Amino acid sequence: MPMITGYLLLQDDPSVRPTSPTVLILHGNAGNIGHRLPFCRLLADHVQCNILIVDYRGYGRSSGKPTEPGLYADAKASLEFLLDRTDIAKDKLFLFGRSIGGAVAIWLTAHLRSAILRGVIIENSFTSLPEAAQHIFSKSFGSFARHLLPKALFINKYPALDLMREFVCRSSVRPRFLFISGSADDLIPPRMMQELAHVYRFSGSDNVNLGADCGSASPSSFLKDGKDGLVCFPGGQHNNTWLCPDWGNVVSHFIEQACACPSRTVFSGTI
Repeated sequence: MPMITGYLLLQDDPSVRPTSPTVLILHGNAGNIGHRLPFCRLLADHVQCNILIVDYRGYGRSSGKPTEPGLYADAKASLEFLLDRTDIAKDKLFLFGRSIGGAVAIWLTAHLRSAILRGVIIENSFTSLPEAAQHIFSKSFGSFARHLLPKALFINKYPALDLMREFVCRSSVRPRFLFISGSADDLIPPRMMQELAHVYRFSGSDNVNLGADCGSASPSSFLKDGKDGLVCFPGGQHNNTWLCPDWGNVVSHFIEQACACPSRTVFSGTI
């Protein structure tokens, strides 16, 4: 059994800790949790939240080898760790997933037996790993090259779009989703975030019509009256969208709006 390591960053003031939101961060493919500490600092400063960030198996100081089922299991175990604690609010739990972590967050949300999440934040993620790889391969070797990477060759697929469609079609009670997309993402095409946001907005519709139908908002318009959906950050690249102006304000606004709604979270003792 792999040993998973992480950082639990609680609010300094013990009087606000039990009532603050808590965010489980599922990071992207490169690096480890040590590289994400500046990001955690920015998030904590803007949101005043508790944070759990973990390294999947095979990352950082976590043992084992990374696999798709393994990453899913690590995310589930991390959420169970939070639910076992007595010093955080179990009705103010959020997921944040970036890149491959976004696909893991969608899987975890779709497979929960209880409606225990207030919100889910997906940043610069993809519709599936094979589609993302085909896009990257095509950028390097031309559009014909995508045919040299048939999807059947991939062992790890991370089918985020299919999982999202399945989840929104069957779930009557679901958390709010915030989709954060850097318009200059140099790795994953922003259209993939648009597709994910479209499925969320239209409850699993197969008619993926990109553009305005995705409910895309600018950071400034979202801060005025936004509650969920897609927010596009001009100039944001794959790994630095969180440094864009108003990123922290958008995330803080989303979490505040989600926490202000009457709680529909239900924890039955098992996830």
